[in-house]
Amino acid sequence: MTMPHDAIIDQEIWDKAQELLANQAPKRNAATNVNHRCLLTGLMFDETGDRLSPSYAKRNGRVLSYYISKRLMHGPDPDGTGWRLPAKGLETSIVDALAGFFENEDKWIVAVDSMDASSHAYERLRD
Repeated sequence: MTMPHDAIIDQEIWDKAQELLANQAPKRNAATNVNHRCLLTGLMFDETGDRLSPSYAKRNGRVLSYYISKRLMHGPDPDGTGWRLPAKGLETSIVDALAGFFENEDKWIVAVDSMDASSHAYERLRD
C-alpha cells in the first residue's frame, strides 16, 4: 500500500501548469504524428539479436502489419534468416500469456522470489 505524501507544489499551480502544457501541445491528428499501434516496438528480437521492428504492407486494399527483423528493412535478406511475423497474432499471443501469468498469483510470486524482492513488491503487485 503506498503512503500519500505532502504535495511539492499547491494544486492551483499544478492545474495551471497542466492547462498551459495541454494548450501548447501539438495536435495529434496527422498520420505522421499519431500514436503508433505497435504494442511490442523495441521489445522483441530475433535469434541473432536483431531488433524486430514494425512494418506494413498493402494487399488488396488492406494494410497488413508485421514485426520484421531490422535487417529486412534495409534491403533483401542475404541469407534468408530474417523474421517476418504477423503483428496481430504475435501481440495477441503475448498479451494472453501475460494475462495468464498475472492471473496466477503462484506464478508471479515465484518470479518475484527469483528477484529476491521485498514484501513491499508483493503488495504492489496485489494492488
